[in-house]
Amino acid sequence: MKVLVTGANGFLGREVVAALVADGHAVRALVRPATEVARLGWGPAVEVVRADLRGGSRLEPLFEGVEACVHLAAQMSGDDFTILSGTLLGTERLLAAMATSRARRLVLCSSFSVFDWSAVGHTLDDDGPLPADPWPGGAYAAAKHWQERLARRAAEAHRFELTVLRPGFVWGRGNDDLACIGLRLGRIQLVFGPLRAPPLTHVANCADAFRFVLTRAETVGKTYNVVDGMRVSAARFARERKRGTQRSGPILWLPYLAARGFVALANVGARLVFGPRYRLPSLFAPVRFRLRYQPVRATSSGLADLGWRAPRAFEACVDATWGPLAFPGRTGAAPEAKRDAA
Repeated sequence: MKVLVTGANGFLGREVVAALVADGHAVRALVRPATEVARLGWGPAVEVVRADLRGGSRLEPLFEGVEACVHLAAQMSGDDFTILSGTLLGTERLLAAMATSRARRLVLCSSFSVFDWSAVGHTLDDDGPLPADPWPGGAYAAAKHWQERLARRAAEAHRFELTVLRPGFVWGRGNDDLACIGLRLGRIQLVFGPLRAPPLTHVANCADAFRFVLTRAETVGKTYNVVDGMRVSAARFARERKRGTQRSGPILWLPYLAARGFVALANVGARLVFGPRYRLPSLFAPVRFRLRYQPVRATSSGLADLGWRAPRAFEACVDATWGPLAFPGRTGAAPEAKRDAA
């Protein structure tokens, strides 16, 4: 199958391209015009095309000969307007171009940020609650919320065969300082709720989920969470990262309820001092704090029912991210890490 992958040069995109090629697909990898791709080592199965989804060139040629699209691209940085407009404008233009082509298979990458974290309980499955107003979760949450809506409307209008995947916190080499673990204060790593198991998915496992759903007809019209399901505690993740990166400095534990109480007091104080229009850093936004740190058992039950399991165990993910294979010449602590209990 010929597959167009947007955001192909991103952290997840590179792994998705590799997973699709390994599965025998021909990939057309969309990158921005100024992207340097020589270092990626993509072989002849990957055709590199350059375009900006937000404007500047027609997108219809991207779909020539393409049978499916994996849409990973999103605006991750900038002010609220830039994040929202960049994500939605690019998605609108991409879907409009796809509607003129013969391609009908669409796999969209969404996010756990779309859930209503004020209503999430102890378990979060594929049918988790969605907010009526996504803005309290921030511009990125709102962008992904509306991106899903755009994709579903286009799928209904043009008979796209849509599958939506919502990854948890994606980690791996180059992206291991996760917000869902805690806060770094200089040399100190502060871990909120050390015994909870954050909804983690290693980038290679997450990419495999995209590969898995692409050709399965039974996934059309469905939405799935993507987590590895290994129940790795925040404390263990922090310890493995400290070993693998050989960082100095202590790891300090703070119970979740204590941290949540501090956030609540900070909001009350700011409201009293600055009035109802006060603004605090994102860490102190109640909905975003819950997204990052609320103890929850997140599942990929829908994918599991179809037979998908994360192909890499946590120990293998540790080796790939921080071990000697990831950093040639370093005598890391991967063997010791494998003996560490959750």
